[in-house]
Amino acid sequence: MQDPKSFARVAAIAACAALLLGWPGGPKKDRDLTPAEKAGPLALGAPLMNELACDGAGGDCNDWFAVPVAEAGTLEVTVAAAAGQGAGVPLTLTLADENQLPLAVSQSNGRARFGVRFTVKPPKAYVWLSAKGSTQGTLSYQVEAQLRAGALGDVGTDIDPTAPRLCLRISASPRANFHSGQPHVVRLVIYPLESALAFEQASEESLLAGTKPKGAAGESIDVRLVPGETRSLTDPLPANARSLGIIADYFRAPGAAAGQRRATVTASCARGEIPLQLEESEIRLP
Repeated sequence: MQDPKSFARVAAIAACAALLLGWPGGPKKDRDLTPAEKAGPLALGAPLMNELACDGAGGDCNDWFAVPVAEAGTLEVTVAAAAGQGAGVPLTLTLADENQLPLAVSQSNGRARFGVRFTVKPPKAYVWLSAKGSTQGTLSYQVEAQLRAGALGDVGTDIDPTAPRLCLRISASPRANFHSGQPHVVRLVIYPLESALAFEQASEESLLAGTKPKGAAGESIDVRLVPGETRSLTDPLPANARSLGIIADYFRAPGAAAGQRRATVTASCARGEIPLQLEESEIRLP
């Protein structure tokens, strides 16, 4: 029979090995630490959608991108979490040179949109986005790189605060979406628009089904509010967004009087938040 003390020593050594090597029984290791030389391409001026899905101990916690640099200048890199996501996820954005040496680092610090700006030189630079802790499911984000002439400075700041964004303060009435004797959650579908003409003419059913109208500047954004809830949305939008097309998925009983379910507002925070009221069966703007 094996000596109990010897068995305990063997068990302890195995446990340490599991911790260090990620064997079964040890914590899950992040297997997404892709070497920078295998980074995916990030073309200048071409926003790229991607995802992180980190559980705090591993999973998809890191993304590497390689940015081509044809001539020396200031590289601006921005990361924007999808609307309604990223509020509590600590993200770190690192800009590195061709030798993978860090040039600038920026923390999200609760912001849905943040970035870095630093002088770079040919032939390329690297961008590394990492999540510290759990992303609480899949975090969708957009990353974009722009090369500006000259040295502009401003390392690690939110470099484009004037970019189009949601700037809504939405309040749902305690009787919002009232039917069958009680209120219900209201689902909103928000379309970033370069032109609002097609949105205004499209059928409500097609818009609620996610059919993108002509003139859309990006993918639709789904938001759900419970009766009595008030929420502010300030998430970034595609650079060509000029307005927002909003449609509410109110229940309509056969023969019921139709209220306004559609609204169009500006995609700008220049005048502060735009109040939007979700009443019992319709949208109201001031």
